[in-house]
Order: sequence, then structure tokens, then C-alpha cells
Amino acid sequence: MSSTSTMASPTKSAQEMPVYSHEETIAAMHEFIAFATKMYLDETAYESPPSSGWHSITRDSMRPYGKTDEVVELLRHLQCPTDKDLDRRS
Repeated sequence: MSSTSTMASPTKSAQEMPVYSHEETIAAMHEFIAFATKMYLDETAYESPPSSGWHSITRDSMRPYGKTDEVVELLRHLQCPTDKDLDRRS
């Protein structure tokens, strides 16, 4: 005796889809880098951006890479690795 069942593919409604939060994403990255620094890296391995973001990261500078305005704004506020800890990272 065989039964056939149709399994509906799971789909999420717009209400169930996760929402991107610029601030939460930046905070999560800063927390991860702080954790990695405590575990494996020197404190000087990453540099924090100014409160207004990295001035060198602009729409124009990111255009060749096809980045959206939202991605550019995120990149402007993420910490960047420095060259002060190269020996430990190689």
C-alpha cells in the first residue's frame, strides 16, 4: 500500500523574512573582531573607523566593484585590518 503525499516547499512571507539592520550588523562585526583579537590577534591588528566612517570608501571608489549604496555605507563603518600584526597572521 503506497500513499502519495505532496510536500509543499517552505516559503516565507514578507513578515517572516529577516530584516537587515545596519547598526546590528556593524555591532556584530565589532563583537566578532573583539573576540578574535582576544583569542588570536594583537589589539592593534584592527583599526576602528571614525564615527562618520572611512572617508576613502565612497560610492565612486566602490563603483568598479559593483557595490550598492547600502554595502558602501556598511563598509565605511567596519573595522579594517592593519599591518601591525602581519607576523602573527602569516
